[in-house]
Amino acid sequence: MNWFIFTLLSTVIYGLINFMYKVAAIHKLSSHQILNRSATAVSVSSFVLILITQSEFSDVKQILFFAAINSTFFALGTISKISSLKNIPSSFAFPITKLNAAFLLIYALILFNEQPTIKQWLGITISFSILAYISVNINQEKVEQVDRKKQIIGVSLALLAAFSTSISMLTGKFASTEVPKLNYIFISYTCLLYTSPSPRDRTRSRMPSSA
Repeated sequence: MNWFIFTLLSTVIYGLINFMYKVAAIHKLSSHQILNRSATAVSVSSFVLILITQSEFSDVKQILFFAAINSTFFALGTISKISSLKNIPSSFAFPITKLNAAFLLIYALILFNEQPTIKQWLGITISFSILAYISVNINQEKVEQVDRKKQIIGVSLALLAAFSTSISMLTGKFASTEVPKLNYIFISYTCLLYTSPSPRDRTRSRMPSSA
């Protein structure tokens, strides 16, 4: 499969994940618990694949370095996104969280000196135009029903989620060329288990509660 198929597949998967985040927000579920269970699933899956492929833990220090950054910002981004959805409508929150694409574009231009082609610029312009259109044409009745303070909190959390997610993805970009991918994923999501409470630890949390 070429890069386009992988990109399309990841878009569909992220759409399903965002849908589950919205369901979790509607039911007022703990963002820490959602993060914990997601991290457990990915950690176990990646460990099984490591055993099957016999991927070696080479350059452990570098893996830990990338994993620490990724797990921190992924956790922050996930918790912020779910918390944002608890404060403002998804039609308002998701276009804002999608601004992570804007941050990534800036990183690519500055850090990797990438020069998009005219067709790529056209695609980028169309994508951001769609996001802008969605943001402008949000159902105002739904937004007006939300308390002003909750709107500010929700928008701030959505922006934080966009920034945090972009840093997590940028870290993955560097890690993909420097360390074994499966090992990096395994360590990253295992680290997440130490930043969210275990299923039996509902009263004590090692991170500030956002639920």
